[in-house]
Amino acid sequence: MSRPGPGAYAVPVLFLGAVSGLASVLVHDRSWLWFLVAVSAPLSITVAVASLLLRFVFVVGWFVVLTLAVLGRPEGDFAVSGSVRGYSLLVFGLLLLVVPVATIRRPVRTAP
Repeated sequence: MSRPGPGAYAVPVLFLGAVSGLASVLVHDRSWLWFLVAVSAPLSITVAVASLLLRFVFVVGWFVVLTLAVLGRPEGDFAVSGSVRGYSLLVFGLLLLVVPVATIRRPVRTAP
C-alpha cells in the first residue's frame, strides 16, 4: 500500500492553520506571555513541517484569518488592536509568509 502524497493533507493542514490563526488573534493582546505563545506556535509548526506545500498551505490558512481579523466588521469592531502587540502580530504575519519561501531547498546540480 502506498503512502498518500502531501497534497492529500492540504485541506486538514489549511484548517489547522486557520484554527491556529484564530487562536493567535484571540490571545495575542492578553499579555506578553500569550503574545509569545501566539507567535511561537505557528512558527514552530511552520518550521517543523517537512513538505514545502504543507508549509505554504498552513501559512495561508493562518494569514487568511489574520487578514480577516484586521479588516474588521462594518460596525467598526476589530480583533487586532493598534497596540505594540497588535502591530507586532501583523509584522510577524508578514514574516511568517516569508518562511516557506526562505526554506526552499536549492536543487542539487550534477556534473554532466
